[in-house]
Amino acid sequence: MELSDCIQKQFSRVEVWSEETIGEALSGIPELDALVRPYVTEPDGHAYGRNVVYADERMEAIVIHLPAGARTAIHDHGVSIGCAVVVEGRMTNEVYRLDPGGRLRLAEADAHRAGERMPSPAGVIHRMRNDGDARLVSLHVYAPPLRGMTRYD
Repeated sequence: MELSDCIQKQFSRVEVWSEETIGEALSGIPELDALVRPYVTEPDGHAYGRNVVYADERMEAIVIHLPAGARTAIHDHGVSIGCAVVVEGRMTNEVYRLDPGGRLRLAEADAHRAGERMPSPAGVIHRMRNDGDARLVSLHVYAPPLRGMTRYD
């Protein structure tokens, strides 16, 4: 079965969208690493590879590839909620908050290894980093599909 078919099957069962239900559906996809591997894209002039592997009116799924030493921009996901699962490598997720003066401040940083989930509540401002020597691959699901993201750096 193809990755998009597995995603469609798993997420057709989701009735109430939350970071938890998205994470549970992601965890229910068997042999995720083998399914994701063919969809890993190279950065192609950007800091990381990004491949939308499934999208409908309710949600979208994206395979992210951060090469060793790469990081994303600091960003939010607009009104979308989501959850990611690390497929390969180790991700450091930095969460930021705006101080009273409107400046970004690092609030926390957590490491996530292969098989671990990273929830993404609405309004969170974050950046993902790959501090390792090998690539980082993760599968992200957002509901509704990403619209109105803000980039902070």
